[in-house]
Amino acid sequence: MKYVIRPCLFFLCFLFFLGGTCAQAETLSDITEKQLTREKQERQYLMQLVHQLDAMLPIIAAAQKIQSKHQRMMFHYTAWKDQAGKPHAGLLEDVHAMKQGILDQLNAISIEPRSMQAIQGDYADHANSADIK
Repeated sequence: MKYVIRPCLFFLCFLFFLGGTCAQAETLSDITEKQLTREKQERQYLMQLVHQLDAMLPIIAAAQKIQSKHQRMMFHYTAWKDQAGKPHAGLLEDVHAMKQGILDQLNAISIEPRSMQAIQGDYADHANSADIK
């Protein structure tokens, strides 16, 4: 009886996943350009967040002014201490902390990408390649 070797499902999925990417391999400059575009877009989103947090500050201050002092449950807009005397940040401190964290990220010095040289080594044994067919 003759056995027919069929490729396993994993191998077929792997070939499908590759989908010709070897022929469409990206160059290092393409990858670097895409990364720079992503970083620029991320910076724009982070700046939008900073502007949104700045826009929230007057709204938080207005809400704090009209909060009744006689409510059973008080919303803590500013820092406060619990019954044990432990300090807690209020909403304004948390918003300021978020804004400062985003600004720290925006002002961080980024490391300049380095260009890398291609590997020049030959790792195939060409002496025995005639035996394999």
